[in-house]
Amino acid sequence: MLTAVKKTSALLFIYFKTNLSGVMEYRVSFLLQVFGMMINNASFIVFWGFLFMKIPHIKGYVFSDVMILWAICS
Repeated sequence: MLTAVKKTSALLFIYFKTNLSGVMEYRVSFLLQVFGMMINNASFIVFWGFLFMKIPHIKGYVFSDVMILWAICS
């Protein structure tokens, strides 16, 4: 079982390295994508923050619960 985990980990690392090199081929596009995702994530945090300022808890969830859930899913 341990060898299967090692082989899968090695394969995932190769996939990650190959994908990263392909994405970074066009550096300006890569930087714009990173900047755009930062703005997107910040807008979601602001949205949830404003929502939970108006409604302190929704079905038992509070702001920190939603942020933890969102971080895990990301």
